[in-house]
Amino acid sequence: MVVFAFSAEETHDWGNTFSTFTLITNDPIPAKNNGKKSFYVSAEIFDDFDSWTGEQLKNAPRILIDEEEYDFKDCISGDEINHDFRITNIGKSALVIHKVKTSCGCTTSKLDKDTLAPGESTFVKALFRTMGKNGYQPKDIYVITNDPEQPKSTLRIVGTIHKKTN
Repeated sequence: MVVFAFSAEETHDWGNTFSTFTLITNDPIPAKNNGKKSFYVSAEIFDDFDSWTGEQLKNAPRILIDEEEYDFKDCISGDEINHDFRITNIGKSALVIHKVKTSCGCTTSKLDKDTLAPGESTFVKALFRTMGKNGYQPKDIYVITNDPEQPKSTLRIVGTIHKKTN
């Protein structure tokens, strides 16, 4: 039996995380791994809102996203799709954006500011590179915050990509 202890605090990460543990044994099977056994642990890490008091929850930050989905309609493979998603803190305390992560390598995001005072806004600047893509494409961007009602928000870029014709 193998027992693992996973500490979310020690990962220094937020949202979906993945860790690999390798155990080296004298077991020759399978031979190609030289006795190495890999274990994979996945976790979704958020703030511990269960420990928040009623007063903290009453004065909590709240995320508001003006537009959760951007439909670029149609484009030609190779085009770059840019879109800015506006995020506003409509809560009563600072909204902390812990992490912004995309669903694939063809999509990147840049955050203008990661801490928003009440009433303040920022933008998640998204870039979708369509090279090699074809057909309907949904691409997600995950925003992890300290909003106890919505710790994970999903922004989406969608549209149809057509092959380039010569």
